Amino acid sequence: MAERYSLTVNTVNGITRTQTECAAFLVYLIKFSNGSTYIVESQDLVTSWYAIYNTSWNNTPNSVTDKVRAAVVKLRNPEFFVVALAKSKDESQARKAAAIKYYAPDLNTSAGVSLSQPSFFDSLDKVVNTFELASRSTNHNNIKFEDKDRDLLIGEIVINRSKKRFLVIEGPHKGKFVSCSTPEREKFPVGAKVKVKAAMMSNGTLKAANTAKLLPA
Repeated sequence: MAERYSLTVNTVNGITRTQTECAAFLVYLIKFSNGSTYIVESQDLVTSWYAIYNTSWNNTPNSVTDKVRAAVVKLRNPEFFVVALAKSKDESQARKAAAIKYYAPDLNTSAGVSLSQPSFFDSLDKVVNTFELASRSTNHNNIKFEDKDRDLLIGEIVINRSKKRFLVIEGPHKGKFVSCSTPEREKFPVGAKVKVKAAMMSNGTLKAANTAKLLPA
């Protein structure tokens, strides 16, 4: 069965769990531990956040601003607030702009054009529901994270818990294991130097595509 990811989210402004799960588009606010905030609109909050997280960690060009990237990488365990719902892309963008005007997030660089008044917004302290929101897509890592979003990692095949593992031996991820194909790991003897492209997941693990081949380093 394909894996489906989830995040703990809060709803405000009278928005219920059912409305959140059924809405075509969501406008959500990310609140980092230092108080910085960032507002995003998306059809899939969970997948959207994973993409932001992954591209920030992997320093993907033209993905997010330097300020957003720094917040994602340095500040852990952000909170997520669904602040508005929309039926269409245009409405979602307009409500995002209205939300930016109301909440004044310091990490958004532009507000866009608001077609609605922000009168229905309220404090983030007035939470209606807190629950686990599932992503709307499956095979999340392989569909949303393209090859260009992954870093080339150099590692060594080691034994860990009676299994062959890929241990990164160079660069900023040195000392971390990479989740990759078991048959590919079995092709190499213990001690072999290998390389593969992998992405940093939001739980801090490194994951290669399921079809990724390990190559001699």
